[in-house]
Amino acid sequence: QGKIGIAHLKWLKGDYQGAKSDFTYVLNNILETSGGDIVTVSHAYVSMIDCLSTIGQFHEAIDYCNEAIKIIEHFSSSKNTYLADVMNRLAVAYFSIGKIEAGEACMNEAVNIYKNIFGEDHPNFANACVLFAHYYLLMGQLDKSEEMSDKAIELITSEFGENHLHTVEAHLAKCQLYITRGENEKAQSRLDIVKSIYDEAGLWDDYRKMTLSSYEGSLQTNPLKAIDLYKEAIATVKRTHGKDASTLTMLYNQLAMIHLGLQENEKAKVFLDQSKELADRIYGIDSPVAIM
Repeated sequence: QGKIGIAHLKWLKGDYQGAKSDFTYVLNNILETSGGDIVTVSHAYVSMIDCLSTIGQFHEAIDYCNEAIKIIEHFSSSKNTYLADVMNRLAVAYFSIGKIEAGEACMNEAVNIYKNIFGEDHPNFANACVLFAHYYLLMGQLDKSEEMSDKAIELITSEFGENHLHTVEAHLAKCQLYITRGENEKAQSRLDIVKSIYDEAGLWDDYRKMTLSSYEGSLQTNPLKAIDLYKEAIATVKRTHGKDASTLTMLYNQLAMIHLGLQENEKAKVFLDQSKELADRIYGIDSPVAIM
């Protein structure tokens, strides 16, 4: 547990590679040191999966999810929250690499477990609501996405108070939804809420700065300012996550769209080519993500 705590501290400070190294050490010894305690085992795996997903290493996260599921099912024959938490993360990882059907199956499994254990009005069901919000956004069902984001925020607020750190993902889902609708003022208000949450928690590492810079780039009406924000985000990703981080594909595409709008077709092609090359390398040439 002490090693996990140290890894979490590194993660919060933005030392993702250091955190990954510590989580790897923990998992290499977890079954021996934990005595098969399912709480300790699942906590260690979820921490590693979250770390990998944060730095865009979704294929490796999927491998750890599947490994965790086998171990949890070995120690417990019942469908429990530990299994649901891992299935939740597996769904997100599959969605992130364009494997929609696989993600849907995992999402439905996780949601059913949460629902059967907690019901739909318990704060822990907020995990399922956030997952649904991202899924519906991906599917273009914006009203349903908004409904799920609102429910997640309501459930978390009822337990922890207004604008708790746990609400960040739901607020960001609503921000992306508003950007998609062209409701930029509402999107900015969600970003302002997230900023205030990070300020209060003292969580301003490079990854969080990059995340908000990419959203702010989407909201910019001044294309030159948007280009600066996206380039800043790209530099941060490369510095903290490496040149093969999956987040870069989205940022390259955004830059390409801005240059196309400025009729700078050659510059747009450079970023589109970079996005396609990276997507092919990460996801495989036949992946929907690479094709897009």
